[in-house]
Amino acid sequence: MIADVSKPLGEEPGSVGWRASFNQGGGSTEGSAAVSYRSSHGRADAAVGSSISGATATAQFDGAIATMGSGIFLTDRIEDSFAVVETGLPGVGVLYENRPIGVTDAKGRLLVPGLRAYQRNKIAIETTNLPVDADVSATQDVVAPADRTGVRVDFRVRTNVGAAVLVLSGPDGQPLEVGSHASINGRQDFVIGYDGRAYVEGLGQKNALVAQTAKGSCQASFGYTPKANQQVVIPVVCR
Repeated sequence: MIADVSKPLGEEPGSVGWRASFNQGGGSTEGSAAVSYRSSHGRADAAVGSSISGATATAQFDGAIATMGSGIFLTDRIEDSFAVVETGLPGVGVLYENRPIGVTDAKGRLLVPGLRAYQRNKIAIETTNLPVDADVSATQDVVAPADRTGVRVDFRVRTNVGAAVLVLSGPDGQPLEVGSHASINGRQDFVIGYDGRAYVEGLGQKNALVAQTAKGSCQASFGYTPKANQQVVIPVVCR
């Protein structure tokens, strides 16, 4: 009797693969089992076997040490090229060709091995777990590194950008007309959306607003206090 079952090891960190075989015949029994685990620091393999000659056991770990700038990374084995993703925030999920490849470390960085040299490689970050008050100009990039080299991919995520949702109304309490233009502190122009709402950045502790509507212009002043990882909503009456 012969039996052989297996589960292949995936490419994403945290993947587990295994294989087990069993062979009985001719008055003897042989068997073996192996397990593999892939982490962001490398790949570990362990195997045991039993035959008429006795029992065996092996263990192996494959990984690499890479440097870029002042960073030193322990990573999975690098066969070709690699990228260092920087976000500035820890725990941000990173995707390689739409496949989860790991999360950024305490310094907001992650080394992505296995890039294809001289070809287009798409790298992106997940936005679902970013702070509510975070601002990022791009969430994906395409890089083509040279052979046996690394590239830096900067998704620098900004927080504390002085952002809030303004809910603008006129003296009559009705929302300002959608499509109206307004400015903050004489420098930031924006368009008012439905229900008088507008998302603005760069607010200070005290702010002056001027809006231009179909009924004419109006002015308002309001304060701003940031709240960590919370969306600030400020009602503003423009007179």
